Amino acid sequence: MSLDLRNKEFPTHVCVCGSQLWNVKCMFQDYEISMYMLEMECFSCGALATAPTLVDMPEDYVMMDDRPKEDYDGEEED
Repeated sequence: MSLDLRNKEFPTHVCVCGSQLWNVKCMFQDYEISMYMLEMECFSCGALATAPTLVDMPEDYVMMDDRPKEDYDGEEED
């Protein structure tokens, strides 16, 4: 039996098992996702959850592309 995390008030994009990969039913139009169902299943553990939408994003959330980039050249500093 898998965990049921479905909650329309608190959708999630990370499972309690730590996975960020989900099985989602979606529709494509012109090679882009044009619609998706809000019920999703964790790829790793099978937990059911509610998919997030843009409306669910907190006002203070910083998008990945807008986050500061670290100056890292692949070499360890001494």
